[in-house]
Amino acid sequence: MTLVERLTAILLKPKRTWLQVEAERATVTDIFGGHIVTIAGVAALRSFIGMSLLRTGGFGVSSRMPIVGALVAAVAGFVVPLAGICGLALIIDRFAPKVSATQN
Repeated sequence: MTLVERLTAILLKPKRTWLQVEAERATVTDIFGGHIVTIAGVAALRSFIGMSLLRTGGFGVSSRMPIVGALVAAVAGFVVPLAGICGLALIIDRFAPKVSATQN
């Protein structure tokens, strides 16, 4: 199942899809490398194109960001969400026993 098919199935048939996901035995590397990095990369590429090649703005004023600035913003837009997801995963893992869940 591709990433797009998985996301579509989660949105349209959540109960059945989550049962399939629960039955799978994916590693952290599979999930992080296969899904999260792909989604963060697409978002960073989209923001780079939007900031550097297309005009942005509002209230009748529009501008383009210089390529270097857009590249720095895109890299930050790629790295920061990945770090946030890692931090959130550590917090969830830490508090799992408090809600009768398994730390894994």
